[in-house]
Amino acid sequence: MGVKKIFQTLEDRNNPDEVESQGPFICTNNPWLGKGYYFWDTFLDLAHWWGKQVHSGNYIICQTFIEDNSEYILDLVGNTQHLIEFKEYADVLKQTYNTKGPITVPFIIEHMKKMTDFHYKAIRANPINSTSGDEYFNSQKLRFIKKNPAYLELIPPIQICVINKEILGKNRFRIIYPETYCEGYTI
Repeated sequence: MGVKKIFQTLEDRNNPDEVESQGPFICTNNPWLGKGYYFWDTFLDLAHWWGKQVHSGNYIICQTFIEDNSEYILDLVGNTQHLIEFKEYADVLKQTYNTKGPITVPFIIEHMKKMTDFHYKAIRANPINSTSGDEYFNSQKLRFIKKNPAYLELIPPIQICVINKEILGKNRFRIIYPETYCEGYTI
């Protein structure tokens, strides 16, 4: 098992020491994967995009690491068995609740946490179309053949929701942007 870089984008409140000593920070605004600490998986471009979109360019990016392929990650991107189990659970909920609207991902996850032996410490997902209106990310899609709209996404917006910070281990949560907050920065 290897480790991978993950990035958390935060509003810049001119408190870099507090950010590094207290982070990561929990997401409270529309948590797509339920309550947790949200990170962009691997691609720094996504962390910058989020800072521009959500924080109007006034943002900090912090980096830490997570074990890749951990048994404690519900991986809805790279583990097809996890996807099959998630779909089966969602299908049961749809029948049980018989709702008029769609059952949402966070509803399913929170239900799983309460009603099953949910041992995961993080969730990994690729929210399709979350960056679709962005010109740069649209340019990072390669078509397979000209006459078909299917494409390979070169910078998929994969998110990791960390539920239990233990999965991050003793990895240092540190600011990597803006450079003025970085260790060793000189003018």
